[in-house]
Amino acid sequence: MKIYFFQLLVLITILTSCKNSNKIPSSLAEFDQTEKSIIDKLAVQQAQAVNDTVIKKETKNLITGLEAYIEKNPKDTANVVKHLYKVGELAKAVGLYGNSIKLWGQIQREYPLHPKAGDALFMQAFTFENDLQDKDSAKKYYMDFLKRFPDHSFANDAKQLLSMIDKSPEELIKEFEAKNAKNVN
Repeated sequence: MKIYFFQLLVLITILTSCKNSNKIPSSLAEFDQTEKSIIDKLAVQQAQAVNDTVIKKETKNLITGLEAYIEKNPKDTANVVKHLYKVGELAKAVGLYGNSIKLWGQIQREYPLHPKAGDALFMQAFTFENDLQDKDSAKKYYMDFLKRFPDHSFANDAKQLLSMIDKSPEELIKEFEAKNAKNVN
C-alpha cells in the first residue's frame, strides 16, 4: 500500500511540474512566482539545470510572458528592467545564452540611463566570453562597456578581463607566478 501511495505521489508531482512548465505568466505576481520557482529548481539541480528541459521550457515561457507584458506596459520601467535583468540571469543559468544576451541588450538599448544598463552590458560581454567562447564579441562588448560606463563598479573587472582574454592558461600562470615572485622579494 505504501509503495502505491509513493508512486501516486511521484506521478502527481511530475504532472504538476509539467503543467506549470507550460504556463506563460502574464502578471508581475506570476513573474515573481515563476522566477522563484525556477530559482528553487536551480538550487536543487545546480550543474544539471542546463540539461533540464522542463526548467528551460519554464524559462522560455517566462520570456514570452515578459515580452507580452513589456508590449502592454512599456512605461513600467522599474518592473520591466527588474524582470529583464532577472530573467536574463535565469536564462543564462539554464543555458539559454542567446536569450540572456538579448534580454540584457534590451535594457541597455531601451533604458540606457537606468542603473542596471551597465550591469546588463557587462553581463553580455561576460556571457560571450565565458559561456559562448566568443572572444571577439566579448572584447567588443567589454570595450563598449568601458567607453559608456568608465566609472561603473565593474570597470576594473572589465579591464582585467580584457587584458587576459587572448592569453592562454599557460601565459596566465606564468604571469601570476612572476607577479608572486616580485611580491615575495
